[in-house]
Amino acid sequence: CMIAGPKEIRRTKNAIKKSFRVQRDLKAFSLVEILSPCPTYWRVPPTKAAEYIETWMTEIFPPGVIKDTTKGLRE
Repeated sequence: CMIAGPKEIRRTKNAIKKSFRVQRDLKAFSLVEILSPCPTYWRVPPTKAAEYIETWMTEIFPPGVIKDTTKGLRE
């Protein structure tokens, strides 16, 4: 997941919610990695930091689900 725009923020929020739900219900272990810009530390404007996340960091750390063992389990 990444935090680079409204659409990605919603996806990240849903991934975190699902992760907590899976852990709470003892269905499986869950881990969510989030790519998040730090414009203050990088000393760039927030728009440039978000752009950097989308163009460079997603090439190295592609967002997506690696393994989902909850598919097929009842909610």
